[in-house]
Amino acid sequence: MYHVVIVNDWKDSAHYKALIEGQLYCISNNINIHFIKSNIETHDIFEGGLILRTCYFTFPENTILLNCVKSVSPPSLGYIYVYSNKKHIFTANNGIISYIIDNPDNEDIIELNYKVSTFPEVDIFLPYIKKIVKGEKITGPKIKNIKKITPFIPIVENDKIIATVIQIDSYGNAITNISKSLFYNTIKDRNFIIYPGTKSEMITQIVDSYYEVESGNFFALFNIINLLEIGIINDNLCEAYGIKERSNILIEII
Repeated sequence: MYHVVIVNDWKDSAHYKALIEGQLYCISNNINIHFIKSNIETHDIFEGGLILRTCYFTFPENTILLNCVKSVSPPSLGYIYVYSNKKHIFTANNGIISYIIDNPDNEDIIELNYKVSTFPEVDIFLPYIKKIVKGEKITGPKIKNIKKITPFIPIVENDKIIATVIQIDSYGNAITNISKSLFYNTIKDRNFIIYPGTKSEMITQIVDSYYEVESGNFFALFNIINLLEIGIINDNLCEAYGIKERSNILIEII
């Protein structure tokens, strides 16, 4: 049984869902299709990327992840496929892959055959999905210089990291674009200070769980998708300190 996860910005355009769902079942009945429900704004690859990253870490092996956010791509960028973390990922080369995978330059990214299409999910991705379901390997020219979106990439210097808030959850916690591997590879054995939206407050340690911190205190941890998350236990950090999506968070290395 293959799981096909579809992350999209179609909102109430049910005909898109019907079209791709019908075409997938024409490939095989041995498929579970998951439309991840969310109110992703049109072309918002930040939010789409966060959802895809969550699926990348949580769905079982051989899951097929289909990015349908900002999915139409010009010939100069095209469409790509990568097999990473035992997941199959299909997307336009629109920069979102650098958000899903921590080090995409270390992956074998395959350029898919290009054709002009208003619905590449069916016209381009589905023939390759059919190959996967049949047990065939996806082959093609490999590309290294994929498109990257600057806000996805933290600014790393010798004595500081500048993170970007990419999501604010329902508790008012700020999820940043700092991955666990990037953080520890940069910090190494040095101390650090995380400024949670203000220079007057400091976080100097990473905890493993929320319960390690007393109510009303700041915390920093790496969440289930290995991204740095900061907040206040039983309070709303972002509301209290005016943090919004795309706000910067400073980490000093000392």
